[in-house]
Amino acid sequence: MTATAQLSAILAANAAAGYPDLDRSPAAQQERARHQAYLARKNRIEGLPPPDAFEAQLIRHLVAGDISPAQYITLIRLHSSS
Repeated sequence: MTATAQLSAILAANAAAGYPDLDRSPAAQQERARHQAYLARKNRIEGLPPPDAFEAQLIRHLVAGDISPAQYITLIRLHSSS
């Protein structure tokens, strides 16, 4: 299964299950966005993915609380290996 197909399956499963164990509160989203901004500054030499890139899409879903950090890592690894 491709990373894109896996992402779609994870998003559907998380939504159907009511986003179990995912904090989707505005405060949690703000904290995840702050952390991603910190990582972007820290890793600026490597550059940021274009807004339409799969990696950027994953970051948006992570910040929104649509996927867990573990799911994010799994998807990044799957995408990198393909």
